[in-house]
Amino acid sequence: MGGSSTSYFKWFYFSVRGRIGRQAYWLFMVLPLFLTGIVLGFLILSLHIRFRMVLVLLLALLPVLVWVGIAVSVKRLHDIGLSGWWVILCLIPFLHYVAVPVLGVIRGKVGANIYGEDPHRVRVPAH
Repeated sequence: MGGSSTSYFKWFYFSVRGRIGRQAYWLFMVLPLFLTGIVLGFLILSLHIRFRMVLVLLLALLPVLVWVGIAVSVKRLHDIGLSGWWVILCLIPFLHYVAVPVLGVIRGKVGANIYGEDPHRVRVPAH
C-alpha cells in the first residue's frame, strides 16, 4: 500500500479493501485497543474520573471504534482468503473473544488472492 502516511492510516483503519498480515493486525489494532482499555481503567480508578463522563465518551466513540474493528478484521479475513462477511462472527458477544485472537494467529494465503497482493510481498516506499 503506497502513498502518504495519512492515506495509509485512512486505508488501514477505515477501508474494507485489501489485506493485512498478522503483525500489522496485532501491532496496530489489537495492542492499541488493549492499551487504551488499560489506560481508561487506570484513569477511572486513580483519578476518580466520573464514570458517567467516561461512559458518555465511550458511547460517542463507539461507532468509530466498531467500524475500525470491522474494517481491520475484514482485511485480516481477506488475507486468510475468506469473505469479509465472516466479520459478523466478531460482532457476536463473547464469540469475539475467540474470533479476534484466531484472526491474529492464522497465517494468510501466500501470494496474491482475489482480495489483493500478499501483504508480506508488498513493500511500502520510504518517505
